[in-house]
Amino acid sequence: MFKSIGLFIQFFFFFTVGLIGFLFFLYFVIPLIGLKPFIIICTLLLIGFILEGAHKMFK
Repeated sequence: MFKSIGLFIQFFFFFTVGLIGFLFFLYFVIPLIGLKPFIIICTLLLIGFILEGAHKMFK
């Protein structure tokens, strides 16, 4: 899956930073816009990520 340990460390670093950022984002944004629009946005993003991943896999 990973060509080298460096790539793995880079992936892990970005994943961790992204996760922490996402949790902060949740903490601040949900009280502002409410839960329902947030769920809709998340669903759209998730579909987008899945389509992007599938596109890269079959390229």
